Amino acid sequence: MDALRGIAILLVILWHAPSIPSFLGFAVPPSFLTVGEFFLPFRMPALMLLSGLLLPRSLAKGLPRYYLGKVQFIVWPYIIWSAIHIEQFGVGYPIEDPRAWIATGYLWFIFFIALYYAVAPLFTRLPPWVVPVAFWIVAQLVPTGQLTDFFFYGGFFFAGNLVARQPGLLDAILRRHWLVAVLAVVAIVFGVVSTQVDVNRMPVLALLSLAGIVAAIAATRVIGGSPLLRPLRFVGRASIVYYVAHFPIMIVALKLFEQQVDAVTLVGILLLSALVGCTALAWLRNIIPFRWLFQAPLLGLIPLPRRSVDPSGDRHVSGQGDRRG
Repeated sequence: MDALRGIAILLVILWHAPSIPSFLGFAVPPSFLTVGEFFLPFRMPALMLLSGLLLPRSLAKGLPRYYLGKVQFIVWPYIIWSAIHIEQFGVGYPIEDPRAWIATGYLWFIFFIALYYAVAPLFTRLPPWVVPVAFWIVAQLVPTGQLTDFFFYGGFFFAGNLVARQPGLLDAILRRHWLVAVLAVVAIVFGVVSTQVDVNRMPVLALLSLAGIVAAIAATRVIGGSPLLRPLRFVGRASIVYYVAHFPIMIVALKLFEQQVDAVTLVGILLLSALVGCTALAWLRNIIPFRWLFQAPLLGLIPLPRRSVDPSGDRHVSGQGDRRG
């Protein structure tokens, strides 16, 4: 799970490195963006599903500890980094406007995750398959926009809860190698189509995204013992750090180098800056004051978890955020 989360987080960073300069008018080679579009149907749904996998274990702690933990490790970082993003990049509203704090920019993912965790205890008595199906049905019915996004990605979050509560379901699929091969082919075709047609956040195509996620899980299981996955596991365990910090680091690097280098070099600088800066913060995150960027102070009742909640998207890079992360 850590390795797969690390891969998804790196795909988010690889998407933003060229898409930010492109959005701001730099002549980024189209092939850079095409790579990101290929993984568009999979990276954020995968992060959502991986977050949902943690839901049963979190609920088992009891509701007081459950909600305190979400405030400490999700709501607090969202507030801190939303304030940074609003001041640094802007979202179309002044910082004192409540609308500026709703699914702020690239942090929409953290905002949605917090809401899913908030309402999850209401669904504990329902069969686990009902909730993701209901979310996708509602996503198909509501007007296109932020509500569609909320219910579309919520389907993947609660699909993760389904997998956690019924692990035999996933194992049954992974044992059938022919089925995994078919799912991989379907995912590749879907990714190629995504580079040509906007298929993002379409509830009727959610199963195609799930096909790619299952194929990725199978692939990471096959190479699970490889030392090459250690860096990915590190990124996965520190996913909250990489997700919330990469975008502001890129903006700083952009402002420093935008007048000095060409677009291709700028993309490389943004990518390298984000990886180096986020890795440094991941190493420092247990040290005050860096800890306070990712964990609420004065709430030391809960130790810093080894696996952070995966946060971890695309509509536009600015405004209310890119849901393609």
